[in-house]
Amino acid sequence: LVRELLHEGQALSIGVSAESGHGGQWLARIRQLIKEGSVPDVSLVPVGISYDSVTNVKFGSKSVMQWLLSLLWTKPATSVMIHLAQPFSLKEMCESGRCRVDEWLPLQDLLLPVVLNNRADSVFGRRRMSWLLPTFPSATELEEKSHSDRDLSVAIILHLIFSAASCTAVMSTSVVSSLLLYKHSKGVSTSVLCRDVAWLLEELLFRNRDVGFGGTLQEIIHYSLSLLAPDLIIAALPSGKDTVIVPRPSVASILHLSLLAQKVTHTFILEVVGACAVSAMLCEVVLSSVSSRLRTDGVKGEEVRGDMEFDVVLSQSELTEKALQLCHLLPPGIMPPCQSTQCFALDAVDSLVHCGILIMEE
Repeated sequence: LVRELLHEGQALSIGVSAESGHGGQWLARIRQLIKEGSVPDVSLVPVGISYDSVTNVKFGSKSVMQWLLSLLWTKPATSVMIHLAQPFSLKEMCESGRCRVDEWLPLQDLLLPVVLNNRADSVFGRRRMSWLLPTFPSATELEEKSHSDRDLSVAIILHLIFSAASCTAVMSTSVVSSLLLYKHSKGVSTSVLCRDVAWLLEELLFRNRDVGFGGTLQEIIHYSLSLLAPDLIIAALPSGKDTVIVPRPSVASILHLSLLAQKVTHTFILEVVGACAVSAMLCEVVLSSVSSRLRTDGVKGEEVRGDMEFDVVLSQSELTEKALQLCHLLPPGIMPPCQSTQCFALDAVDSLVHCGILIMEE
């Protein structure tokens, strides 16, 4: 039936999930049809969906479009945006070698030398994610595929997830959620929140990320807080001129805010990995009880504690290696699928140099 539909030029909707691996089986079956010559080629169109709030809705027998229409109908104040990324040929993607399938290793092989502190046995490669294409309950021809074919199918799935996540717009609730979680977890006044929203919006647009909202700054803040109200504690100051917003300290609220904030985190993923690498190396400096001035060749970062400011010079190679180790812990679809982890780690360190957090030294 799938073969006949594709022959007629019909469009098929396949939902690819990074958490469960659903959709990968259908994509593998379509690849098998192209490999057998039953279907000449298929164009894949990555589709991303942006929303203002996460709802606990089970699809059941509803399609994605029916769910979106019901969501818009029952919640007129909620915005949902559908984004179509650049289509690409599935046959060309497989034959051109754009999807990297070499040096995919299990996570334990990549991180075990780090855990055992054995740098001599450090290995490089990408984390194997074969679970994105789970085995089928019944014996089919797809179960007998070689590891290279299976890895290629996983690489295409990662490409789809990354393309869909990259094209989606950042919603206003995502901006507010990320600020409340990662910058003002102990609370913030509305005036400071307005200032930070304007700053973060400028940073997002500077990185060529689309946003799915408009209006004045006050309207954006009011709209976001009204949708996030169940996950927030809003209290008035004694002066009565301003209010304080605090994330509600419950697992459900923190999970909802973190899901919305993922769009912002995805935009700043290079800075996130680089900052975590610097933080890890600074922790090692403190734990090894070295002096506040550590001199080696590399990259210099500034650390401020209280009234004391001092410089810590970090080795660029060690910092890149630390970023490389952190890359293996990222969820699927965050890293560019056609880029090596070494290049991604170098870009993570360079992003902190461009931001002025690190200063290059000869």
